[in-house]
Amino acid sequence: MRGLGSSATRCPCQVAFHKDVMAKDLLDNRELISEHPFVRALVDSLNDVRDYSFDEPADERLDEIVEPEACSSILDADSSQRKCI
Repeated sequence: MRGLGSSATRCPCQVAFHKDVMAKDLLDNRELISEHPFVRALVDSLNDVRDYSFDEPADERLDEIVEPEACSSILDADSSQRKCI
């Protein structure tokens, strides 16, 4: 077509920085995170690990023990998924 052409120019584009925000949050809260019992269990030597065992609730009782509305998961989860969470 007449009047159309191309050139070797560069155009800025939209870039997502979600990982930067997550990394900043982790850095800002590293002391709080590093003291959490679950994180400690992952990084402590085997001799220092506390007992984290628990009685697994029955599927039928899970909603009684923790109401679905009280869960802080990002996506909705049924009872079997919540049990894993």
